[in-house]
Amino acid sequence: MMHIADILLCFGGFQQDTSAISPEDLSSNRNFILDLSKFSESQRRVLKGDHIGPLPSPTFVLHFGRNMFDPKGWVFGSSDEDGCDFQITADNSSGVSREHILIDIDPKWLRPRITVCSERNAIQFKDDAKKDHLKYITVYPREQQILPDFATLSIGPVSFSVWIPRLENQDDLNRFRKHLNKFSKDVLDAVPRNPDTGNDTPFMRHANNRDVYLQENCIAGGASGSVYKVRNTATGAVCAAKIPHFSASDTDSQVRARYEVLAEEFRKMANLEHPNIIKVITLIPGDNKVPPWLVEEYISHNLTQVRLEYEDRPRALLDIASGLAYIHGQRITHRDLSPTNILVEMESGQFDGKFLRAKLGDFGISTRKIADMSTFTGTFSYMAPEVWAAAGTYSMSVDVFAFGVIMVELLTSGDCGKVLRGLGKGLPTQEEFQLGFDDLRAQIEQVPAPFKELLKGATEKTPDQRWTASECREWLARYISGPKKRPASQQLGPPGRQPDAPALRQLRKSSPCSIADTEPLPTSPFRADFPDSVADSAIEHEAEEEEEEEEEEEEEKSDQETVLGDETVGAVAEDVGQPRKRGQGGSLSLRQAPVGATRVIKSRKQ
Repeated sequence: MMHIADILLCFGGFQQDTSAISPEDLSSNRNFILDLSKFSESQRRVLKGDHIGPLPSPTFVLHFGRNMFDPKGWVFGSSDEDGCDFQITADNSSGVSREHILIDIDPKWLRPRITVCSERNAIQFKDDAKKDHLKYITVYPREQQILPDFATLSIGPVSFSVWIPRLENQDDLNRFRKHLNKFSKDVLDAVPRNPDTGNDTPFMRHANNRDVYLQENCIAGGASGSVYKVRNTATGAVCAAKIPHFSASDTDSQVRARYEVLAEEFRKMANLEHPNIIKVITLIPGDNKVPPWLVEEYISHNLTQVRLEYEDRPRALLDIASGLAYIHGQRITHRDLSPTNILVEMESGQFDGKFLRAKLGDFGISTRKIADMSTFTGTFSYMAPEVWAAAGTYSMSVDVFAFGVIMVELLTSGDCGKVLRGLGKGLPTQEEFQLGFDDLRAQIEQVPAPFKELLKGATEKTPDQRWTASECREWLARYISGPKKRPASQQLGPPGRQPDAPALRQLRKSSPCSIADTEPLPTSPFRADFPDSVADSAIEHEAEEEEEEEEEEEEEKSDQETVLGDETVGAVAEDVGQPRKRGQGGSLSLRQAPVGATRVIKSRKQ
């Protein structure tokens, strides 16, 4: 006999084209039908949960341990084969994929969760439990979403209700929790493993490809885990392994939650092929005795730990912009771009060696969404204003803002984000953030004239006016391919401030980056006049030698003032469609970001 605590989720009330076969008429679905006559009135109230109105007839249920082909969860789709547990439609002609969604249990929140398995078709659901305002949520291919207590699910032309029973009896709750833990254990037991896993120790692990890795010293540590240097015992190759914190008393659900975090990061990074993205090598599952390992390529230093020559800094920024533009093209938002997550290859592995390449790493809180995000997450000093907003959503443009802050840090002697860093783990007030963002804009005034446009575009307060990663990449590529000899005001050099640069306190009152500002920012000319290709700037180099001679004559006339016209910037000035004006020279320096910057992950209340 079915016990009420053995039910994870109820669903029913299907609505679709009248000519289509109803799900209750498909023989494969009959085992999901619940016989309500076997339940008392009080039990029916528990089953109803937050469902509004009478229970539909028939009512279907997901029963722990039943009607599952795969222990990972229940698959809904249009196929009548074993891979699909519940048939929404008789075939896929209506837009329902053969295996469209997976419903399982989130191991962290211990609630039903939906995953879109379809490669092309998103789904939408309406949160019916919130009577004061209806909220529609779209879940895109390969994304996951925790189900609310009562919702209407729309998959192609079919819609139906789903709701969670509300258990009240303590014995029922204890029985339900045991089901949750067993579900996670069954999922972990189904994960493919190396047959030699039984010989694993906390310091030696066997990968599924038969490689054996030996743990060496700890490279870095954080709130959720540590990164260790590991060595392949067969090849001697040095790698890095992300290892979450572990406790022998953890439940199976906690063990599974740790594994899923690394597994999702591995899945996202395994398909990324780019010279400026860290490469992942393998994922080694854990169990109740040892934690999982995510093995990836080893680079000894991050951006805070190296000494870059002035002429190498634009190249490093171009690498970062290239990697960022690539992941955005793959519909991935990093959400935690900071100097500590940018790894830098230096010649001979020395912090002051010759710069080779910069790569993006740590995709742990990245997402396959590029818009409509609302989770409060990131490192304080690099979070865009829209992330701090009390309500609303943000897009992948938050990565560009973080990149803009990094560029300011790398190209000025200022201390951007000082207020935010000084607060440690506490949430700063709006006034404190206003001062921090105003200081950020003030520091941009210290950079050589050509870079101001780039930095202001990347740190625009309004996301719609902010430059994209691709635009930043193209600007840097043109700058690097431009004239090798530049006027003093355009050269990178030792730390210093332009003689006429406004003081920070003066700029705080008028900075367009302040959260409190209400006036709209001027539209960047770069976004309207950006050329289609870096090659568009090639014609600007034809008269380069004559232009340089003119510039030298101008510099001899005045040590303080330099005429910045179309002829002095080469490709950079005219490609952006904005002639330069007279200005004072400036210089740049590297300021390392703090290793202890705070990173947070927090879900907003919807």
